[in-house]
Amino acid sequence: MNGVRSMTFGDLDAVLSLERDVSPQPWARSHFEAFICERDGETHKQTLRTMPVSITWVRSGWVVYEEKELIGFICASELAEAVEVENLAVHQSFRRRGLGRRLLETVVLFAKKRGALSIRLEVRAENKAARSLYEGLGFRLTGIRPRYYADNREDAVLYDLPLTQG
Repeated sequence: MNGVRSMTFGDLDAVLSLERDVSPQPWARSHFEAFICERDGETHKQTLRTMPVSITWVRSGWVVYEEKELIGFICASELAEAVEVENLAVHQSFRRRGLGRRLLETVVLFAKKRGALSIRLEVRAENKAARSLYEGLGFRLTGIRPRYYADNREDAVLYDLPLTQG
């Protein structure tokens, strides 16, 4: 298994294929393009201009391959003092091998580097394996969004990981 590295435009076809294989509501190509790290060196900054303030957030994505096959990716956004994991996927054949943990640890390092105070995420209530992973890493359950997912009206479970800098 190769190391985790920043997502590039060259990864998009493989990312989209894995996303379609594992997600009941797969993202579109344009959504992933927002997480490509080639745009300004390390991160992709976007600014939402609203009156009277502008909000800037930073998006980054990471991938990991086995030989030439994409086996996992993660996408995260930083806004203010929190980083949100927006998408995490691991190929079915490579689950329960610590890959999800490695991808999340990459986001923890990113969040600490950015000075974030916490990492947040949401997960389908029935995704017991993911919930166990998050709880094992110290994420705390912070809430429920009832009937959040459009495809089956499943609840979303919200988690938060407080960070200590250093």
